[in-house]
Amino acid sequence: MKLSRRAALLGGGAATVAAGLPTLAGAQATNIVGISWGGPQLDGAKAISAEWAKTRSGTRVAWEAHEGSSSAVATKIRATWPNVKLHMCHVNDPAIHLMGREGWLETVDELPMLKQVHEKFVLRNAQGQALAVPHYASTVCWGYRKDLVDKPITSLSELLEPRFKGRIGFRDPNSWSGLPLVSIALEGGGGEKNIDPAFEFLAKIAKAGNIVNVGKSNADVINSLNLGESSVAIAGITEWAEVAKNHPVQLLTKMPDSKSLKAFYALVHWAIPKSPVSGAAKDLANYFLDPAKQTEYMKIVGAAPSVKGVQFTDPLGALVGEADLDKYAYFCDFNLMSQEAQKWTERFDVEIRPLLRRA
Repeated sequence: MKLSRRAALLGGGAATVAAGLPTLAGAQATNIVGISWGGPQLDGAKAISAEWAKTRSGTRVAWEAHEGSSSAVATKIRATWPNVKLHMCHVNDPAIHLMGREGWLETVDELPMLKQVHEKFVLRNAQGQALAVPHYASTVCWGYRKDLVDKPITSLSELLEPRFKGRIGFRDPNSWSGLPLVSIALEGGGGEKNIDPAFEFLAKIAKAGNIVNVGKSNADVINSLNLGESSVAIAGITEWAEVAKNHPVQLLTKMPDSKSLKAFYALVHWAIPKSPVSGAAKDLANYFLDPAKQTEYMKIVGAAPSVKGVQFTDPLGALVGEADLDKYAYFCDFNLMSQEAQKWTERFDVEIRPLLRRA
């Protein structure tokens, strides 16, 4: 099954959709198990689902936290299929593609609130059916601590300069299905379909001794920047927000002359695997799209809503408005990347890690 990703749009202004949401036909009093990331995302999911459950007599929602990337959900579902134990999955695009290829997902076109979502946020299968419920938009981007960098960065090629000796924090190449590699490949004229320029450039900066570490987790990246071990890094918007609490940061998302310094968009969806309780799970996903609930959740996680007209804040400038998407935003082919990421990671381990140890 071939899936497509198209560019996303972000809106502003006041919400125009009525807050009341209908209970969908087929939603039933039952036990739902959801999964999301720990921290603010899980806190927000618990709070909003608890409000929903109060109006659905006898229905309970329990939550689990991801133990790694959201694509690991596919492994859990495969282990028990067709007996599904995770009914509502908070996941990124790559996981949707994985589950979609397996035929595990309910389509969600009938959800009333889906009509209020930016159409270009919606992942559809070859038949045009919506495979998941877009919840919010986030970004990944390069940036730096302004107090540790002597002059502004305008191009990734500058990372080869001696001033960045032992100052660059790279990200595990498997992060976001290889997005860090794609960002570098773009600088050399490549991209998802031609990753070679990324390895050529990484070899140069590794040999120069400019890469100080390869972070595997959010905490690795945040700690390295907060401690001043690294001054330049590629990180997600929530990671930059944590660093910005302690230090001045500059995010490299609005560089009109750069091929690679973009706001790399990553959507988070509610995926509903086929199960006896999928009707209730769809109803809950629909509830998360209520404008009031979108506003509540976005304040918790600091991201952009998927529903049109819901206001959001962007103090770091990591998100791109509708008028500037073509100029500054980049939407990866996560379907392709999810199939190539493991090969890219193995290549990184062979070609780049030995250079880091010798630098």
